[in-house]
Amino acid sequence: MEGNIDKLNKNIDKLLPLTVNPTPINFGSLAPNKNIAMPILLCNPNVKPIIWTADGYETSWLMLEEVTGTLQPGGRREIKVSVKTSSMHPGSYITTLTLTADVNDEFVSVQVPVLLTISTAYE
Repeated sequence: MEGNIDKLNKNIDKLLPLTVNPTPINFGSLAPNKNIAMPILLCNPNVKPIIWTADGYETSWLMLEEVTGTLQPGGRREIKVSVKTSSMHPGSYITTLTLTADVNDEFVSVQVPVLLTISTAYE
């Protein structure tokens, strides 16, 4: 039994991915032709540095201030996620932002939903 606990303790940092707050990223309801940015917080709960990369957001309306970086153990980094609603029709939109972290030479992904509604009213 003790051997299993030691093995788990040695591998525990492999089980902790990059954390993202808030999740989901909800921009709420916006009028057409608006640009808005929202900060998200990336955190490294691991005991070793991690390299993170954002990908998988194949939409013309979602942009990130940064798409890669390094976080030291216990480190935090705020980045801006932006949407541009020009050329978008009223309705609900959803995409998934995938953040992949290299944790001890193993890749761990965190998928974060991004929600947006375009209203029919112009402001």
